Amino acid sequence: MKFKIRLCRPYDPESKGKIEAVVKYVKNNFAKHRIFEDIDSFNKSCLEWLDRTGNANVHGTIKRIPKEVFALEKQHLIPVSPKQNSPKNILTYVVRKDNTLLYKQNRYQLPKGTYEPGKKVNVVIEGEFIKVLDIEKNNLIVKHRISNERGKLIKLSHPERDRNTELDKLYDDVFRLLGFSEEAKILLDEIRKEKARYFRDQLSLLKKAVEGIDADVINKALMYCLERRMYSATLFKEAVEYFNLKEKEKIGTEKQKTNPIPEKYKNVKPDIRSIEEYCKIIGGIGQWIR
Repeated sequence: MKFKIRLCRPYDPESKGKIEAVVKYVKNNFAKHRIFEDIDSFNKSCLEWLDRTGNANVHGTIKRIPKEVFALEKQHLIPVSPKQNSPKNILTYVVRKDNTLLYKQNRYQLPKGTYEPGKKVNVVIEGEFIKVLDIEKNNLIVKHRISNERGKLIKLSHPERDRNTELDKLYDDVFRLLGFSEEAKILLDEIRKEKARYFRDQLSLLKKAVEGIDADVINKALMYCLERRMYSATLFKEAVEYFNLKEKEKIGTEKQKTNPIPEKYKNVKPDIRSIEEYCKIIGGIGQWIR
């Protein structure tokens, strides 16, 4: 059996959320309170503990006892073969930077965008055809007729078509919203480079962050992020929110300065009372005016 280590973001149920929950349960409820002596005794104690606790109690979600459920389900499980049986006609090849793979001295072209650093694909030979499959999803990437020549480039009929048109469309939409500027291209390329695995999520967040935002605010946020090497959709979103708030405060202040008096009171002039009236009240004009 071959296991491939792949880093995933935390709290992602689709990738490793269930495993994280199990590890956390055993770690905090068993391992945290035991003294490690050797691996055999540790594993034995852990299994005994599970039989007494987690596997013997009613599960909070399914409302059944895991030990009893497993006893019913294990008869349907297929045992793992001690020897991996891989079809002899399945080969693994590295994708080259020019989106090709080298097979028997010929280069077979792959769809644009297939290459990633360290990217590998499965190759299946079926008669006179070579099929290229995605290792993780096992879906067909491309199919070529095998060439009997040497040193040839076997091209695709439509090499310009990207394997992921939806991602390209999302990229184009975000690039347009960012103003088609050179700064926007740099930001997107750097995010793709640093967060290739989650590039789609990054683009979606960028699109949501700039929709309905003034172009001047977007440009300020772009320059702010590029100057500080902040290549992240989350950080860019925060920068947009900051400059957008500043712009609103600026507009509010300018309106207050240009029109401090309501329109209906602009031409009203208050009466001016003579100072003599005040002098009479407090004791006569002659006492204060000389």
